Amino acid sequence: MSIAAGEIIVPGPVKISDDAEMWVSDKVEIGPYTVIKKGFKATCCSLHIGEHCYIHDNVEIGFGGCMGPNADVYIGNYVGIFQGTHINCAEQVHIGDYVGIGQEVKIWTHGTWLPVAEGFPPQQQGSVWVGDKVWLPARCQVLAGVIIGDNVVVGINSLVNKNLPGGCFAAGMPAKVLKENAYPKPLDGPTLLRVAAELCAEYKIIAHDKGFDPHVAAKTNVNGIHPGVYIWFEYQDEFIEFDLRRPELTNLHGVSEYAQDFRDFLRRNGFKFYNGGFFRSMLPLRFST
Repeated sequence: MSIAAGEIIVPGPVKISDDAEMWVSDKVEIGPYTVIKKGFKATCCSLHIGEHCYIHDNVEIGFGGCMGPNADVYIGNYVGIFQGTHINCAEQVHIGDYVGIGQEVKIWTHGTWLPVAEGFPPQQQGSVWVGDKVWLPARCQVLAGVIIGDNVVVGINSLVNKNLPGGCFAAGMPAKVLKENAYPKPLDGPTLLRVAAELCAEYKIIAHDKGFDPHVAAKTNVNGIHPGVYIWFEYQDEFIEFDLRRPELTNLHGVSEYAQDFRDFLRRNGFKFYNGGFFRSMLPLRFST
């Protein structure tokens, strides 16, 4: 990899592809357990990537104006940015915690081309702010100066050219708010228990395909210190109780590859347990050879 920066801060274990390139005038900071895949490129003044982030193939930060005085990029904790996403940083870009950015998303902080003297639009320039717990799925575009509040879901292939209030669902070209105060709405106990039971049934099939047959079951605990909905995972001499409402209370350090596989399965299904280091999964038997 190639990192040229005024200061580099990496306080814990990370995984960065050998071909990653970062050209940053001030500071690069990358949090523990972050994974940066092949083809990553960044050119800016400062770059902060939080802990437990996942940056997939061919993500690029920079483009026009990326060496200006405001070219600062902040990416929070627990963020996923997927294949082919481009982030322009002529102005500041802030991406909050627990944000998901799908494939080929484009975030712009400036843009113009035609001659202003002939009456064409002048330079459109402004920072972009994406709040916490936002989902920008594949091929969305976010234009300069936009602020997206917390707890927002945007429809696939949408053009976000105006601010979006927190808690909404928005979609379209351009994006319009279709539902206000839609998120968050925590599932009630019976609904969450049903979802957990469905996950257990699905995982039993997946685990068998990987060559082992754990006991996984959903349950409720109404009398304990932390009442809620849990999934039991038991295999060989290992027993773990996954707390679906309080994932931070589930101790996953030093667990087996089998429990890590189940943890990664839960991650893919929207239940993220970040306290067990890097996410790992096992290969199905048909691929293991």
